[in-house]
Amino acid sequence: MAFRMRTTETTTKLAATTIDVAKEIEEKTGVHAGFLENGCLTVAADENWLHECKQIHTVCVIVQFS
Repeated sequence: MAFRMRTTETTTKLAATTIDVAKEIEEKTGVHAGFLENGCLTVAADENWLHECKQIHTVCVIVQFS
């Protein structure tokens, strides 16, 4: 499973590029390599994780992934 959202802009862009490349390889070769982009739901169990989730969301807004 691959997630686009990360804690920094650089790692978010890297994750997005990796996902796009994997999709492109399958499209060009016609062979399904098993790549699935399922998505996720995150529940913050405490204030620290809630802060981390908000930070990730802010990064995604900045790089236009949300």
